[in-house]
Amino acid sequence: MNDFIFPLIIGFFLDFVFGDPESKFHPIRLIGKISTFFEKIFYKKTKNSAKMKLYGLFYFISCILAVYVLIYLVINIFETTYYRIFILSLLVYFGISNKELITRAKSIESKLSSNDIEIARKELSFIVGRDTKQFDENQIRKAVIETTSENLCDGVIAPLFYYFLGGIYFLYVYKTVNTLDSIVGYKNDKYRNFGYFSAKIDDLLNFIPARLTALLIYVVTLKDDVLKGVKKFARVHTSPNSGYPEAAIAGFLNCQLGGVNYYNNIKIDKGTIGDNDRIILKKDILDVCNINMKVTVLFVIIITALRLNLYG
Repeated sequence: MNDFIFPLIIGFFLDFVFGDPESKFHPIRLIGKISTFFEKIFYKKTKNSAKMKLYGLFYFISCILAVYVLIYLVINIFETTYYRIFILSLLVYFGISNKELITRAKSIESKLSSNDIEIARKELSFIVGRDTKQFDENQIRKAVIETTSENLCDGVIAPLFYYFLGGIYFLYVYKTVNTLDSIVGYKNDKYRNFGYFSAKIDDLLNFIPARLTALLIYVVTLKDDVLKGVKKFARVHTSPNSGYPEAAIAGFLNCQLGGVNYYNNIKIDKGTIGDNDRIILKKDILDVCNINMKVTVLFVIIITALRLNLYG
């Protein structure tokens, strides 16, 4: 049990205090390098979609196995309790990123408050895939809310959910799948078939966490409009999962999210979430950041309590 609770609490505390560290040894960066290595091996241009999907499956399995083995070796280099707890704590810390979400959201808002809209657009471009060069203040704030609420699931609740189910190995299987989806899960000519399994399995693994995130948002807000928003708009989003936390936040804020955006000059409509197309305010950004922190703290408490109850 010490291998679960101590790393969870320490990892959460490190993220709460320091945020996501910039390091070339960050596990997510290493997963990216592993992805690049296996993509060079398995990506082969062919017009046969079935073959391309098969190559993508080999790529996917190889990346998962490589990360699993790497995590196993790192954890078991030294067979001492203190070393194990130390390494597991760092891995939990690297595996969640709520402080980073909040810090970036507040940083962008501070630029808008200082009328530095060009810098705000540039900072936003670091955390979203859409084209931001022509965004006005309202569009920037809307994008910040969307990515902050969506990544509350991908960057916090889902990793912790799988940590609860299967410890650090399950957490990093999820993080690997999620990272591969962000690398090859695009529906363009290059990756539509090669990234098929990465994208589909990412959707599968996020199915429960996305809905759980929406539920947790309701629990920390106790606002019926959250549930109404989820019921009415969660399935409007083109993603089977992203709509749930976004609809929950839109319901809480009584605002409108989503709609048409451009990705690499390609027009994409991900669906409009919410009825009230009002101006997004600074207060809304701060409210979403507050909700993210409350949801994270609540979920850490819940899985800690469940673990203690299960194992005594």
